[in-house]
Amino acid sequence: EHPYSNPPEYYFSDAIPDYAQKINHSDLRTIYSPIAQVLFLSEGLYPDSIYGWWILILMADISLVIFTWLYLNKKNIHWQYFAVVWLNPIWLKEGLNSGHLDIMVAIFIWLAVIFSIKGSIKHNYLSIFFASLCAGIRPYLGIISLNLLRHKQFKLFLIFLILFFLPWIVLLSMPHAPPIQEALSSWFVFVKRWDFNSLFFD
Repeated sequence: EHPYSNPPEYYFSDAIPDYAQKINHSDLRTIYSPIAQVLFLSEGLYPDSIYGWWILILMADISLVIFTWLYLNKKNIHWQYFAVVWLNPIWLKEGLNSGHLDIMVAIFIWLAVIFSIKGSIKHNYLSIFFASLCAGIRPYLGIISLNLLRHKQFKLFLIFLILFFLPWIVLLSMPHAPPIQEALSSWFVFVKRWDFNSLFFD
């Protein structure tokens, strides 16, 4: 059964258990966007536990370390910049310790920036792809796309919009998908009430 097929309160009996008070928005199936839900499929790496999420973060972290190291070496950039990116306290605490969802956003932003710097058409497409993933998790990062309009890159802006909305279209067209009104209501809860500065101030 899909973990978001029903809201938590669906499984409560007539007597609401004590732990139910600790569940935020128990009337909603989920407040997470389709991109975040895809990332949570990492549970399959270690079923019925939270360790699959940690495995995904570790794999993403190691991949980014290798990618960044190769990129900096190719550009003859001093290794200390590598240490600043990977060994800083925010990265270690929120990523490897807390397993915060924002660490994936940070990874996508870093990749978007690096591919944008490269400047070729292929790399611009990759940059837009990772930027759309960022906005798919943290909607306020959609402001990134405004820079495309400022530089009159309308084709890239259109690609950004398609990549941003495509996961929603896929999600809402799946069997047992929530009604669009419910899905948007959950999304608005996420946008309005989530602690967006947690990556820096928790």
